[in-house]
Order: sequence, then C-alpha cells, then structure tokens
Amino acid sequence: MPSNDRPPVKAALFDFGGTLFSYASTVPARRRRAGELAKLIGHADVDQVFDALNNNITASFRRALSQSFYMHADVFAAGVEGAASDLGYPLSPADARAFAERTALHTLQDIEPRPGMRDTLEKLRASGIHLGGVSNADVVQFDLMVKKLGVADVFHSLLCSEEARSCKPDSAIFFQALDRAG
Repeated sequence: MPSNDRPPVKAALFDFGGTLFSYASTVPARRRRAGELAKLIGHADVDQVFDALNNNITASFRRALSQSFYMHADVFAAGVEGAASDLGYPLSPADARAFAERTALHTLQDIEPRPGMRDTLEKLRASGIHLGGVSNADVVQFDLMVKKLGVADVFHSLLCSEEARSCKPDSAIFFQALDRAG
C-alpha cells in the first residue's frame, strides 16, 4: 500500500456539465432558445423570457431532485410551461413538451471542453485508471455531449441517468458506474 495507507485509485468517475464543460458556454444557446419561445408565445422582451425560462427550469430541476429518477425532457417541458404561464401566455402541456423536445439539444450546441480537460483525462487513462463518465442526462443529450466534447475514445465506460434509470444524487447510478469500472 502507498505510504498514506490508502488503497491505490483504480477508477475515477467524471460528471459532464459543470465539470468537463462550463455551463457558461450554454448561455448563447439558452438565449436563442428564449428567443424561440418569445416568438412562439408572442412576447416581445426576450430578456424577460430568458429569465422566466431559466427560473422555471431551475425550479423544475429542484423539484425533480427529490426523485430517484426523472427524465430531463419532463423537467424542461415543465419549465417551459411554467415560464409561459408566468409571462401570461399559457401553453398547453402538449405544446410545452413539443417546444422542449424541439429545443432540447440547443443548450449543448456550443459547449466547449474546459482547458486541459482532454490532456488530464488522457494522463489518467495512461496511468491505468478506469475512466467513467456519469451524467444526469437523457440518452440523446448525453450522446451529443460525448460527441461535442470528443471524449468517446478516452472513457472506458459511459453512463447516463436515462440508461441507469437513476439520477444523481441517488446511489443507484453510482453503483452501476462502479460496477462498470470493476
């Protein structure tokens, strides 16, 4: 054993959003999505729509955190419906869902890896550490993140919440990721 009496690190699990890329890189795309919602509901102030959309999606995520599993598509649809309602332009649940589905990948279009991300992952992998990617994302979102960041070849295993049927902080997604890491 190493001198610090801790076992050697055999695996490292990485989140994607906020870890491999900054959420700041999603702001331009979120603004474009707010512009699309403003057009849909006939609201002239895109900044007001942007704020309402962000506030309602954030609130929807907070409510979802009490569940062991949720789909991001449902969280976004609830956020869109709440934003439109707050602005005085109620959308039907079906229209809110259609908008959310149509724009679900918008926020990921401009993501960029954090500086040094790939080098760090490659060094860890070369040192023999199993690299696992774990994200609270639906499959379609996760696949786009992996592609946009260009990390499919660096990770040994990848797991998203839709596949795991568990969302962080629920322990099931972590146990599945650790199982994949051996």
